[in-house]
Amino acid sequence: MSKKELPGQLFSDFRVLLYLFISLRVILLIVYQPQLIETSDPEFPVVERGLTVLGDYREHYEFSSKIGSDNLPYRDYWVEFPPVWPALTAVTYTLFDNFTNWASVIFLIMTVFDTGNLVLMRTIGGKLHGTEQGVALSWVYALLAAPLVIVAWNFESIVIFTLLAGFWLYIQGKIRPSGTIIAFGILTKYLPLLILPMIWRFMPRREALVYSAVSVGLVLLVLIPLVLWGGEMAITSLTVQFDKPSYQTVWALLDGNYATGSFPGGEIRYDAGTVKQPGNAAVIPGWLRLIPFAGFGLWLFSRPMPTGEPIQFAFLSMTIVIFTLWSQGWSPQWVILLLPLILLNFPSRLGILAAVTLMVGTFIEYPLLFRYGAESGNIIGETYRLPFAMLILARTTFLTGFAWALMGKLK
Repeated sequence: MSKKELPGQLFSDFRVLLYLFISLRVILLIVYQPQLIETSDPEFPVVERGLTVLGDYREHYEFSSKIGSDNLPYRDYWVEFPPVWPALTAVTYTLFDNFTNWASVIFLIMTVFDTGNLVLMRTIGGKLHGTEQGVALSWVYALLAAPLVIVAWNFESIVIFTLLAGFWLYIQGKIRPSGTIIAFGILTKYLPLLILPMIWRFMPRREALVYSAVSVGLVLLVLIPLVLWGGEMAITSLTVQFDKPSYQTVWALLDGNYATGSFPGGEIRYDAGTVKQPGNAAVIPGWLRLIPFAGFGLWLFSRPMPTGEPIQFAFLSMTIVIFTLWSQGWSPQWVILLLPLILLNFPSRLGILAAVTLMVGTFIEYPLLFRYGAESGNIIGETYRLPFAMLILARTTFLTGFAWALMGKLK
């Protein structure tokens, strides 16, 4: 192999990227092991240290540690997610009850899913834009900070994986496998449901019906027995996200809400009546906000457009962006949902710059601004509300611009 050929061959060898991607995460886990440390401070008797600081691992660990035959989620107390994540954390706790071991195993599992996302960035990017672009996009994704950070904070990488894998299987013509993995995603978070408008827009009606029956049917096959078993607590758990006050969006600014969307833990979880969180009521109700967004979506759905795979992915991306603009809340982990959409639609220097800009703005908002400006209840204090509002408005402008750019692809 000549020296002239080596650089190109080296970077196109996907095994090299996998070595670097996985080893970076494993080494960081070894060096910055998650820990819970007891202190003499009565206000903070236990503090978290290591890779998972500022994320949600500790909260989920504490819930998992309480699980027993007489204390089960969905039956005895409410949780805020569909069953995949609570089940994963609970099973992991039965095998590794020490926080360091538990968090390390969860981190490695999330890394497996994020490695899948890396593979899908390469394969989908290659399918949409050619092999060289697929290779380049996989390197770009590997160097982004947000996926690594969020893997240590939350389980959003599972949601991204199911959405990207569902799309990949769909464009391969594998309807039932795609619907199955989307069902798994919906049972993790509801967001993968947003693939269905694309399915109905571009697939023949009979195949779209089969796809919907598989994806939604499998979800109902799990959730109906769960509700019958858990009763009110199960219903509360599966609907609690829809009862939140607005948070971290322009709608929250309009409502005068300056808190995060996190739920409190502790004993209140044993009372379904505590699901209502403090916050001002919506000035513009969600159903009223839905009218213009749904109207735009229906107009987009009905207009003629090409049917190529890049167009279909742009349509899926537009559906997700419309949802984020309509939604009453925003969570920082959503950034890793948007990054693949930006890069796979706009594989260019400008697309990379847009992705980096979104990441920087997201992490300035949380954890930086909330760490310095939040008061009790994770509410931003008066001093920091102006920069907080400016960040939200900047993000909303960014998402609107992203939607406008996608419209250019959908013509």
